[in-house]
This record gives sequence, C-alpha cells and structure tokens, in this order.
Amino acid sequence: MTPKSTIVAAVKTAAYWLGVSLAAGMPQLVSAADSGRLRVAIAANAQPPFVFWQDAQASRGIDLEVYRAIADALRLRLEPQLLPRPRIDAAAAAGELDLVCHTAPNLSRDAALFRWSASLLDLPDLLVGHTSASPVDQAEQLARGSVVGTLQGYPYARLDARFVDGSLQRDDVISEDRLLKKIQLLRHPYGVLNQQSLSWAAENGELSGIAPWRAPVGLGNYHCAWPKNSPVNGQVLLDAVEALRVSGGLSQIVARYSRPALAVVVSNRSAIQGIERDTLADLFMGRRQVLAGGAAPNLLMSAGPERDYFFSAVLRKAPAEYRSAWSAQQFGGRLRPPLELRDAESVRGHLQRHPEALGFVPLALVDASLRIIYMP
Repeated sequence: MTPKSTIVAAVKTAAYWLGVSLAAGMPQLVSAADSGRLRVAIAANAQPPFVFWQDAQASRGIDLEVYRAIADALRLRLEPQLLPRPRIDAAAAAGELDLVCHTAPNLSRDAALFRWSASLLDLPDLLVGHTSASPVDQAEQLARGSVVGTLQGYPYARLDARFVDGSLQRDDVISEDRLLKKIQLLRHPYGVLNQQSLSWAAENGELSGIAPWRAPVGLGNYHCAWPKNSPVNGQVLLDAVEALRVSGGLSQIVARYSRPALAVVVSNRSAIQGIERDTLADLFMGRRQVLAGGAAPNLLMSAGPERDYFFSAVLRKAPAEYRSAWSAQQFGGRLRPPLELRDAESVRGHLQRHPEALGFVPLALVDASLRIIYMP
C-alpha cells in the first residue's frame, strides 16, 4: 500500500473503533448543491514544512496532506482555497470554506464562527537571534528596547505584556521565511519562529547567521476547525479529523516533514552559551575534549528513544559506529565515553545538579533551570 492509502485505511479503522461510521454519514455529509466537495483554506503565507509551493500553488506539506487524508477518507473532492490569513475568517463567515486546519482559537478574530477539533499537534515557539545578538536563556531576559521579529497577528504569551508596555518592540512580518531573512540581515537581532519551521530550515542549510542557542517563548497548537456556515456536516467532518489523530495517520504525516523537538542543553549556571553541530559531534565522538572558551563539559548520553535522533541529526553516525569509535579510544584507558543515563528525565536531573554537564532532552522537558545551546 502507498503511504496515502495506508493513512486513509487507518483513519477508517480508527473511525470504526470510535463508533463513527464515515460511510454511513455520507448521505448527510453534504448538500446536493455542493456535489461532494471539501473547500479548505491554505494560508498564502504558509511555509515549509506545512506548505511547499510550486508555480505559486500548494503542492505538498503537512497542511495539504492532512486535508487530503480527510477528503479521501470521506470520499470528497478536495478544493484548496488560497487565502491571505486575515481573509480566512471572512471566507468562513461567508460560507466559502468547509474546513480550516493549522489554526487555533486564539488566532481567529471570531472563534465562535467555528467548531474546533482537539489540538492535533504542538507548535513550540522559540526565540532565536543573530550571531551578533546577546544570547538569552529565557525570553524574559531580553534587554529593554530590543526589537523582536514576529508573525503578523500571532500572540506570544511570554512577550505580549512587554510589547504592550513598550519595553520590547514588535516588528511584524507576514511569513517566517521573511522573518528569518530579516534576522540574517540584522534588520532586527531577534525573532520568534516555531520549532518545525526552524528544524526544516536547519536541515536545508538556511540558518546562516543565526546563533545556535534557542529560548522557549510558548506553545502554540495546531487545530482543525469547521466553519458553522459550511453546508458540510460538521460532526462527520470533525469525527474524521479525530480519527486521523487517533489512528496515527497524523503522526505519519508529520514524521514525513518534521523532526523531533530535541534540545542540547546545559545548566543555566553553565558558562556555555551556544555550540555548533560540528563541535558537538567532535565532543561526543571523542575527537575533542575542550571548547574554545576553555570549558571541558562532562557529556551525558540518554538511553531513551531520543538517542536515535541525536545519533542521526547531530552525530550523523549509526549507534554501532558510535560504540566502535569509543571502544577504540577506551583501549588503554585514554578516554571515557559520555556517561549514559537511563532516560531524558535522568539527564535533566543530572544537568540541574551539575553545571559542568552537557546533554540532550526533548524540548518539552526544558525548563528555566536549563539553557538550550543547540537544536537540530
């Protein structure tokens, strides 16, 4: 089976176990006037990995695949509507849309226009900076008067009060690629982007001029929403969205376009502010013991599931290559490999107690006691 047909089959299976008969719902799904179409919103400023563009048309990405999976499961004809994000609410109110995904109640000018799905995906917002900008552990540490690049219309819970009182200046742009470019050109020293977009940019070599440190700003959510003025049966539609989530189909889609949110961290008492991938790889492979500033971090290796991604994204080695390299270096007692701990929680606890240590944990485990010095 193709990935697409596998996801559709999984959605239908999940719908069955949820007590939702998608096929039985079809006669009441749409009015005769709509001829079985599903009109969905594609934000004109959407960027990879959510939307990829080809000849000014949305060709693939998380958003488009979510829509396709739902349309295919319900045997509806998908009709993407390309709209500026501020126009989406008006189109929904006018009955011109049947489903809007990659949105959230706090992003809508009138959330009551919609019925909302559960949150389908976490979208962590991260503060990043130019290589010349002063690094910060937490967004609250930004110096008074700092200019921060932001997305037009997006709220930032940990920054909004400072934008209002004038201690920070907000510089709105319409898309994350433009925001990133303005940081690189030093039009503003800082900016806020979501983890998925940053990860995609890093993987494609588009973060030149961006410092390796990150600071958490907040957590956005990815919802789908049914406009109440749509002729499509909203209950059946939202049941299909939920079936996509519980079936694992959504996770399969996201995994094709996005990487796990992994943070390389030290204690907030550490002298290390940031580190590049090549340097990290040299440390963990035993090719280097001391950093340029003189720090000699004690390395920690988690035995949890995040280790495989660390091997592939940071070390760019298979686990067997890592073990082989350290076996050779341990012969004669020259070097000791990173201390292996049973899971990410253990790594976090060790880092909190030992400011000289360096390790990696899922982004969700990072709190104010830790400093993010690199993210793949």
